[in-house]
Amino acid sequence: MSENLANPLKRWWFLISRLFMLGGMMLFFSSLAYIISAYCCTWLFKVNLIEQPGLIQNFGSDPKILNAVKFLQVGLTIGMMIIPAVLFPKAIERNSKLFLQLNTPLKPLHFLIAIAIVLASTPVVSWMVEFNSQLTFPPALANWEASLKASEELANQLTRAFLSGSTPIDLTINIFVIAIIPAIAEELLFRGALQQFIKMVFGNIHIAIFFTAIIFSAFHGQIYGFLPRFALGILLGYLFVYSGSIWTSILAHFVNNAISVCISHFKLDEQTLSIFNEQYHFNSIWVAASTIACILLVIALYKTRAHHAASVD
Repeated sequence: MSENLANPLKRWWFLISRLFMLGGMMLFFSSLAYIISAYCCTWLFKVNLIEQPGLIQNFGSDPKILNAVKFLQVGLTIGMMIIPAVLFPKAIERNSKLFLQLNTPLKPLHFLIAIAIVLASTPVVSWMVEFNSQLTFPPALANWEASLKASEELANQLTRAFLSGSTPIDLTINIFVIAIIPAIAEELLFRGALQQFIKMVFGNIHIAIFFTAIIFSAFHGQIYGFLPRFALGILLGYLFVYSGSIWTSILAHFVNNAISVCISHFKLDEQTLSIFNEQYHFNSIWVAASTIACILLVIALYKTRAHHAASVD
């Protein structure tokens, strides 16, 4: 790489041009993945999404269409995220495995800390969801606000449809589609590729973590869920950096998603006064304790890495 990143102008040009490159990869491979997956849906589920793409809108009325949409979602995720995440480091002349830190194993202590952070963050994330849901727009933007709410309601309907089903097979499929694949794909793309790239450009890991968390949350396209996803992105960013392994953030991401799948499957959110119910309100003490616990766990993770570095030296 010949660019002199010490020059501010060249640094920003390098950043923007390579982000466009990454976006181009995502667009190209997601389009290719859609075509391949859609043709496979015709063969596997007898659902022709090539000639009748509007069938996707009927995911709630026909199990075959819902299964086809799930299959399509997996294909799109692989094409849009996993393939670009692997190719992007090579495009900027970096070793893909080292950039993504795929070869660094997940340590038992990091395993425990990752799970603990996900569980400890529940009250503060719940508070952020509640706070973010109260967002209102000026009257002049009423039409845009209505459009956003309609879009998010459609996304929520799709999520509820994905989570439907009561058999062990349904649970296994949902864990794979909603927890395993997104955890691997999103962490490879956002933490492994994007965060590493921004760190390389600016030389500051904290800027990289926060910038990536903003993009990570915005990528989901749900403004009423922006704040909790932003906080999750920050936690995942520090898990990746301080553990030195992408598998740590993948694990935490998987646990976070898998908990939601299991809550829905086993109807845990329908129990009286259940903390899993969306309407459950954590008081300020729980929120404060949750925030402090997350910070302490991140510090503990940092100290494990600092201790390891000192022992190696």
